[in-house]
Formats: sequence, C-alpha cells, structure tokens
Amino acid sequence: MTSSTVSGSMEVNGIKFDYYEMKTSDAGGGPRGIRVNWERNAGGWVQYYSFDNNPHDNPRYNTREGPADFYRTACQRITQGVQRITSSEKFPPVKSGKPPTITGPAWSKMNKKQQDAKTKEYNDDQEKKQAKANKKAFDDGVATHLNNSRGRIFRWEDQDYILPHTER
Repeated sequence: MTSSTVSGSMEVNGIKFDYYEMKTSDAGGGPRGIRVNWERNAGGWVQYYSFDNNPHDNPRYNTREGPADFYRTACQRITQGVQRITSSEKFPPVKSGKPPTITGPAWSKMNKKQQDAKTKEYNDDQEKKQAKANKKAFDDGVATHLNNSRGRIFRWEDQDYILPHTER
C-alpha cells in the first residue's frame, strides 16, 4: 500500500497519533486502509489496517470533506479506549530507617544528616525506576490496545467498516 494525501493527527490521553490514508496504488479509487503511528519510548510505532469495503462506494466519501472525516473517524475508533489505559504504580518510600541497599555497619557509622541523604537518594532512585516501569507498562498497554483493534467496527455515514489488521 502507498500513502495518500489524506492525513491528520489527534491527541488521546496525552499521546499524539498521526494517521494516513493507505491505498493499493496511485490510481483513483480502490481498496483503502489506514496507517496509525505514535511515538514510544525509543522511537516510532506503526500499525496498519485495511478496510473490509471500499469507502469510495459511499457517496459521502466522494465529497470535499468526506475523506478527511472518514479517516479521522477511523482513527478515533481505533484509539478509542486508550484513555482508559493507565499505569500509576507508586513506589513505597522508606520513611525512616536504613534503605535495603546499605548493608553491614556502614549505616551506624553515618551521622543523621548522612543517613537522611542516603535515604533520600535511595527513594529518588526507586521513584525513577518506578516511573520508567510505569511508562513502559503504559506504552505496552497502548500497543496491545492498538494491535487488538483488528476486527473493530466503526460506523460512518450509515455504513459499517471492519478494520482487519494488516501485517507489514
């Protein structure tokens, strides 16, 4: 499939999704699909879908606003549910006492200020690790959601379209 001229973007739950019309050739009507991509931790992520029927068969699609509205609606349906994906596990900080990373007599040799600094350092490190794990869990949840969107039906102008996932 090749890219076409219809494209757009939308934000869902703080994630920017870009979408593009995909078609089998550069010649006029014919089978269509959609490419949806978003940025993840270390780079882009792309998902392709093809439509079970040709949107050109719908007279509304062949109007000036038709294609843009069609692909925006498809992307909304594909990303529907992303706003329910959350990952907000909290790290239980060490409030007082020795962090588990300090062993032996090292703790008792520190003064109170040093102990507080080590506890803060430990808590900060653990909080960063938890935030990274939360981000990965969230990204994985979004990827799973989009990957599982195949077979999803969306309605546009009194016609149902099924989104079978297309492997690329």
